[in-house]
Amino acid sequence: MVTVTPGGRKIKVEVLGISKALLMIKAEQLLINAATEIGIAKGINHVKEEVEASIEGKRAEPRSVDTGKFLSSVDINIKGFKADVTSNVPYAKYLEFGTSRRAPRRHFGNTIKREEKKVNRILHTTLKAKI
Repeated sequence: MVTVTPGGRKIKVEVLGISKALLMIKAEQLLINAATEIGIAKGINHVKEEVEASIEGKRAEPRSVDTGKFLSSVDINIKGFKADVTSNVPYAKYLEFGTSRRAPRRHFGNTIKREEKKVNRILHTTLKAKI
């Protein structure tokens, strides 16, 4: 609410409710951030599951399971509003990108291409439900 008070040569303008509005905005931002973090966690977990299915040979890429070490090495890293699905086995890059003797299998790259729309839907749905 704005009030204007004439006073001789000055006009005093006072805007009421700013502090309350700012608190409401901050609360809404916290809710949005929390919903975004939940959506990112759901989306990245979906990607991890799909990468594992790819490694197991349940998707278009050739199966890459021998000892199971590569499959069990698939992990998630979340930092703020960014997330990665990775593998720490040294030969993961050779399976992903290929070598002079082996064609690339692209478990990670192909999965993200296939699942990008689904991950966006997961994030959108989570945000919509929480806000």
